[in-house]
Order: sequence, then C-alpha cells, then structure tokens
Amino acid sequence: TYKMKFIKSFEAIDLHHNIYENGKLVYQIPTEDESRDYLAQGLQSIWDENKRFLNPQEYPVDLSKACWDNKHKRIFEVAEHVKEMEEDND
Repeated sequence: TYKMKFIKSFEAIDLHHNIYENGKLVYQIPTEDESRDYLAQGLQSIWDENKRFLNPQEYPVDLSKACWDNKHKRIFEVAEHVKEMEEDND
C-alpha cells in the first residue's frame, strides 16, 4: 500500500538541473575538487546513525504517489506481458 507521511521541519534542496537544452550542454561540469567538496557537504547533513558501517540505522525513503503509481503500473504491464507470452507458448 501507499504510505503518506507529512514532515513539517525540513530543508528542501533542488537536485534537478538542466544538463542539455535543445541538444546543447548548458551545465557547468564540476571539477573533481568541487565534486569532492559537494559530497563532503552532503555527508554532513546525514546523521551519524545512518553513516556507520556496523549496524547502520535504516534510512527509509518513500516514493511520491505519482512515482508509486507509475511503479505499480509498470509491474502490472510486465506481468500482463509475461502472461501473454506464457499463453502463446501453450
């Protein structure tokens, strides 16, 4: 089933960036040092309980309703396709 959870205290960070527009590269590819710094900064926002290697705390990630619906639609489509293939082989 689909779970709903409402969080009131959070910081949202836009992770989507245009890489290409009209076939042209519009994204400034970060240097190795910039990528390393970005990773280090991101790791600071994760609790230590989630970063430990021995018995790490689970970090649940729920899907949006649209993503969840799409996932189950695709599963159903594949199941139907497999069923049709099995019937064709009988």
